[in-house]
Amino acid sequence: MERAMALSIQIDPILEAKIAQEAKRLGMSEADFVKDILERALGFKNPYQLLQQGRSGTPIGDPHASEHTGEKFKAKLHAVTNLRRDNSTQVTPSAVSLQSVPA
Repeated sequence: MERAMALSIQIDPILEAKIAQEAKRLGMSEADFVKDILERALGFKNPYQLLQQGRSGTPIGDPHASEHTGEKFKAKLHAVTNLRRDNSTQVTPSAVSLQSVPA
C-alpha cells in the first residue's frame, strides 16, 4: 500500500473557516473534505459517473454485506458471553470478530 503524502499549504482564514463549515455540514473531517475536492478537481472523481453507476442498478461493493446482520450480531454476543463465562475474565465485544463467528 502506498504511503500518503502530507501536504501543508497557507490559506486565507476565510477559506479555512469555509472548509471547516462545509466539512462539518457534510459530516466529514476537513482533511477528507479537501482530499475529496482535490480528487474531483483533478478528475479522479466524476460525480456524473458516480450517479450513473448508482442508477445503473449494478451492485457496488459487496452486495451481501448487509445480509443476516442480526444473526451475526447475536452470534458475536453469544461468543462474548461464553468467553466471559468460560474465562471468568472481562472480555470486550471488540475482542471477538465477526469472522470468528459462524454465519
